[in-house]
Amino acid sequence: MDGKRNEEATAELTRRTPAVPWDALNQAAIHTVHHRFGGDPVESFTSITEVVASWPETGTAVAARLSHDDTIELCAPHGLDDCSPASGVATRPRQPQRIPCPARQERWPGVNVIPLS
Repeated sequence: MDGKRNEEATAELTRRTPAVPWDALNQAAIHTVHHRFGGDPVESFTSITEVVASWPETGTAVAARLSHDDTIELCAPHGLDDCSPASGVATRPRQPQRIPCPARQERWPGVNVIPLS
């Protein structure tokens, strides 16, 4: 669960699909750093689905895992409706006060976060 393994996984995904801006992070210990991202301290999550469901925007609440048989498994607890450019649906934050992330627009210029009204 160290940064080196995250970097190795990101590099492997990038090698396989270079057009995708991969960011591989081991979610097993995310509860230990949750507070650093503006969240309240939390207990250990019981599953990857529970972790991903806690992410603030529905369109980014998607995780992929490379299986032992080289297939990609997706985890999308909020669905994939707002992940397709053809859908016309923008990503909506699930939290009224989203943590500021100035680099988000630079990294994902096609994402449009609509504030809750």
